[in-house]
Amino acid sequence: MRAKLGNVYGLLGVGPDNRQLLSPTEREKLSADPENKFTYEKEKRPLYAHQNEADEITYMKENLLLPIKKAGAATFQTDLERFTYQEKDALTEIDKRLSKRKYLLGDTVTEADKLLYQTLLRHDYIYYYLYKLNFAKSFDFANIARYEAELKQIPDIADSIQIEDEKRKAFLGLEDVWNPYHLVFCGPEDEVWQ
Repeated sequence: MRAKLGNVYGLLGVGPDNRQLLSPTEREKLSADPENKFTYEKEKRPLYAHQNEADEITYMKENLLLPIKKAGAATFQTDLERFTYQEKDALTEIDKRLSKRKYLLGDTVTEADKLLYQTLLRHDYIYYYLYKLNFAKSFDFANIARYEAELKQIPDIADSIQIEDEKRKAFLGLEDVWNPYHLVFCGPEDEVWQ
């Protein structure tokens, strides 16, 4: 099935799970020494152990925002599935990290937190429906749900995105063939359409 054309019910295939094929090969670390041809040096820091805002934002852009963008442009079910798995893996990793921290980089809110908050709202209200990224919503991850609720109480973060305006623009900007009745989804809480 194609991701957007003809898949009006948003069906998502359940298998096979080929995520391990997407993991980095790390071939660039293979030794240049002919005696130790198949040895490589392991990274000093654990994967995703970000210590600064720039690394965190880079991680989100590469592992969360890029797969979402590619899923939105996907024309085949297999492509949509691949990008959905990448996004799900990124959110699972972020959820694990938030189990040990209040915010992404500790006890202080950063621009990375603002970017993630905006992405989570857009995912639940827009991408989940329009891009068929319907594996889960942000509140299905316990630590992300807590994190999102705390950020909503900070005026600078909460005011950084006007999700109602973005929803209307996204849904009403669709061609008539995709949204013939000009419906706008109200939200994940009440599952209502206007």
